[in-house]
Amino acid sequence: MKTRIVYILIIFSIFCSCSKVKDLKEKEVYGILNEIMEDDSLMFSKIDVAYLDMPLNSSYLNEFSSKDKEFIKKQYEKNRMQKVDTNQLKLYRPKRKVVLVYGNDSVIYKGPSARISYPYISMDRKKVLLMIIDDSEKSGGTYLYIKENDHWKKKKTLDRWIS
Repeated sequence: MKTRIVYILIIFSIFCSCSKVKDLKEKEVYGILNEIMEDDSLMFSKIDVAYLDMPLNSSYLNEFSSKDKEFIKKQYEKNRMQKVDTNQLKLYRPKRKVVLVYGNDSVIYKGPSARISYPYISMDRKKVLLMIIDDSEKSGGTYLYIKENDHWKKKKTLDRWIS
């Protein structure tokens, strides 16, 4: 009888620990951003250290489930005031087959500079919403990326503008 109770408690504790979704770690966010930048061939000479503020109450959240929305709101409130650590962002130059680190306040090649939003990332880490403003082109957009077959694909442009 006692062993049955112990087994039930062990199974219950395993089930409870598996069902809880963990908060995003900073390293995980930069990993996702780097993968998106590589897979979508986003190349900027410099990335501003201040995240753009993408409104949390926007229609953009309609792309996510209700559980994802709760998760995103929690992550947003926790991380929105952070600065972008450009030492964590990498630029992959496919023609040269090199990876460059942005670094703080450095321009790594002549080209456009950008500002990005803190990404809205789904609980399963397979859907990301990201706002990007290209300062040199005076343009920007909000994009939905989906991870398929271990690569990020831009699935939808939610808005695009040119000044």
